[in-house]
Amino acid sequence: QHYDGSTQEKDSVTHVKTLIWEATKIYDQNINQAGENIIDDEEKKEKFCFVTATKVSDKVDEKILQQIISSTHASATFNHNKNGAAITTERYDIQLAETNLAERLTGYTSGTIPPFGHIVPMLTLYMD
Repeated sequence: QHYDGSTQEKDSVTHVKTLIWEATKIYDQNINQAGENIIDDEEKKEKFCFVTATKVSDKVDEKILQQIISSTHASATFNHNKNGAAITTERYDIQLAETNLAERLTGYTSGTIPPFGHIVPMLTLYMD
């Protein structure tokens, strides 16, 4: 279809900003019945990357995004040891992926990354 410059066709185009994020799983330890922290200070961490796609003029609310990622990926587990049971909960810290990581995962140069069609398939969240 040929674009003739009419307002209707021009307004139907949405420019998208694609961002690559890194989520790090953090385990928080609740204190057990004896008042002791049964997990050592070194937190067990796992990472995964995901994509957000928004209108160019929009901004991602990182707090809401972190809540979405944590609510869809986190869980709670029970640990038992000699001092009693404790609940370990998971949460995710998120941050923008470094440019070289984003480019390696997607196969595109920063500034030209589409929301899909990446070298490494990733969860894509379309934010509105």
